[in-house]
Amino acid sequence: MLHEKCDHQEATVTVVYNEVGSVFGGYTSASWAAGMGDTRDDKAFLFQLKFSNKRYNAEISSCK
Repeated sequence: MLHEKCDHQEATVTVVYNEVGSVFGGYTSASWAAGMGDTRDDKAFLFQLKFSNKRYNAEISSCK
């Protein structure tokens, strides 16, 4: 779905909401394209709009 809406679009902002209430994202001036791989963009950056310090206990078990 991302590539259907974003491929060949210039300058995009992506915003992500996670299950604990944090909001973050990134900006790129590079055009999106499926299968393009890594692209250098000196104008790109990441940002955090809201931080949630909620934590979940992780259960670690041995591998079998």
